[in-house]
Amino acid sequence: MSDGRRTGLLDEIAGGDYRLLVTEQALPLLNPATLADLGVAVVGFGRRATGAVVADPDGTPRRWLAGIGATAVAVRPDSYVYAAGPDANEVASQLLTALAPSA
Repeated sequence: MSDGRRTGLLDEIAGGDYRLLVTEQALPLLNPATLADLGVAVVGFGRRATGAVVADPDGTPRRWLAGIGATAVAVRPDSYVYAAGPDANEVASQLLTALAPSA
C-alpha cells in the first residue's frame, strides 16, 4: 500500500484504530469528518494514491471487497471485521452507532 508519501502495510498507513475500508467509488458517498470525529480512519482503495485513497497496486483489497460483495468493511482495532456490505453508508452507520457515546 502507498498513500503517496510512504509505502507499507495498511496498519502502518491507516493507523491501528477503527478503520472503514471502502472502494474508491464509494468514498465520495461518505462523510469522513463525522467518522474521524469518532476516531475512524476512512481508507479508499484505488490504483493511485490521492487524498484518502491509498494505492493498491496489485488489487488484492479491491478483489477481496468484490469477492465478498462489499463496497465497505468496518474493521476494529484488533483487526476483526465489525461489519461489511454493499452499501458503504449503511456500514458506516453501523460503525457510528456502535461508537457513538451513549446518552
